[in-house]
Amino acid sequence: MNSHLKQGGEDGYLASEHVFPLVLMLNGGGRTLEDSREIRSDTGLREILPLKKMPSTDATGDWLRRSGTNGGLEGIGAVNRRFLKRALKKGKEKEFTLLKFRTLNHDLGCEI
Repeated sequence: MNSHLKQGGEDGYLASEHVFPLVLMLNGGGRTLEDSREIRSDTGLREILPLKKMPSTDATGDWLRRSGTNGGLEGIGAVNRRFLKRALKKGKEKEFTLLKFRTLNHDLGCEI
């Protein structure tokens, strides 16, 4: 993942250290960047998952904005394709239903 995404930059975090909490938060039903604060404050969860070092919501927001303006969306697409390919190879299913949702991200000024 880190090879496809822009690194954290000045904040000293790897791209994966920004992305993993976001993925966890979104899969847990979170809807905003601020929802990841629940993960940050859950010390038990952070001990069992690779979340020992976790950026603040401000640092992740800054990273997302930088990524959106520095070609990071292409990197996110590459990571998505890689994980999807891996999941499809591991799955035993023969047929899949693909749901694609388009949203407009006003902060980044782009469609994702």
